[in-house]
Amino acid sequence: MSLRWFVSSILFASATAIAADGDPDASFAGGGLATRIVTSPFYVVSADAALDADGGVLVASTEGASSGSRATHYVVTRFSTDGAVDGGYGDAGVARVDFSEGAADYPAYAEVIATAPGGKTVVAGRIGSGNDTGIVRLLANGAPDPAFGDSGRVHFALGNGSGNNLVYALASDAESRTWALVGTVPSSKLVRLADNGMPDAGFGDGGVLTLSTPCCYSPLALAFDAQGRILLGGSANTNTLTMAVQRRLANGDLDATFGEGGTTVVPVDENSTVQRLLPTRDGGVVAIGNSSSTPGGSSAKGRVTAFKLTSTGALDAGFGDAGIRVVDFGGEENGLGFPDLHAALGADGKIVIARATSEASAVHVARLLPNGALDTTFPGGGKQTLLQSIGGLSFGTVLLAHDRLLLAGAYGTSGDLALYAGAWRDGDGLFRDGLDTAE
Repeated sequence: MSLRWFVSSILFASATAIAADGDPDASFAGGGLATRIVTSPFYVVSADAALDADGGVLVASTEGASSGSRATHYVVTRFSTDGAVDGGYGDAGVARVDFSEGAADYPAYAEVIATAPGGKTVVAGRIGSGNDTGIVRLLANGAPDPAFGDSGRVHFALGNGSGNNLVYALASDAESRTWALVGTVPSSKLVRLADNGMPDAGFGDGGVLTLSTPCCYSPLALAFDAQGRILLGGSANTNTLTMAVQRRLANGDLDATFGEGGTTVVPVDENSTVQRLLPTRDGGVVAIGNSSSTPGGSSAKGRVTAFKLTSTGALDAGFGDAGIRVVDFGGEENGLGFPDLHAALGADGKIVIARATSEASAVHVARLLPNGALDTTFPGGGKQTLLQSIGGLSFGTVLLAHDRLLLAGAYGTSGDLALYAGAWRDGDGLFRDGLDTAE
């Protein structure tokens, strides 16, 4: 059963008679939230979203086999461009993926989603008691793709089993290869699967590249530049945790022409990390994450910090203050979940950043000009707070479509889980050329 909540009043304090940039988009869910209710698992879990080629919004999260159950499976819903649940997708708008093979209380938690060529979608997360990695590829109608893995599913184990193997980033390239950035113990891994779901023997060690250099580098973000080079973002341990970006060639080797031996470390605050990477058309990259002055604290605590690197890995002095821009909403806030920050790059070079915080119990949204300054044409002088007064919020991501900004994710409601999407007007056409670089 689908439910559409008209909650414009909680999204903005007021709405003008003539819709302006940043106002709720009345053509999507009547200016409120589009939702699809599913059965809630044992606890509210993470969510992610993607924009498909037709402009629809795909939201991925986790559904319980029964209310409050520890037995779970991946769940994906699709909202059409007007916010209606797509009844032709999956089962009445919901695609479900079961990795249990009949085992009781088998957990499967979807973490990330990405679109793939041919209208397909890939979803990844952690599965089983050992927190293995599970990837599924879905067809345009939400059915598992029989040409991928075992009936659309791939199951593999990484690391030494002593830690949670979280999938931080997922992508599908023009050759329909699937890339997954997996945080493991002792070293994170970058996995590449061939079009059929098998490990790609031409990459790393049997399709798996161990990210062990430089020492203690912890990647959270994955992107590809126009030359097909691999960009990784995270933190480097240099007595304190500092923001870092690494570039590798398409075969996985470190790119010695970038930074120092392939890595640029940017010392911002005592405890900071890059969560999102936005490659720019000039060969550079905008890196965005959290930074905190508290040593040893959580990486989900801090201020939103962005910096831009040139194609050689140097700080771009034309961006922000000597290459760095801090966007301060309320000081060093705690994020909702981790990673807790999402960003998208518009065709005009403007940058949209969104982060859910526990202090605000809402999503902070900021828009920067290409030079890193706050875009004062965006409501609130470049930054505002959305989705307040929604309990159990699990923010998914920020998406940019034609004349539209979307936020999508999940939240708990009356023992159920609501997968949601909301849209706001983007009057200056951030995304007018249709190139989707949302993360």
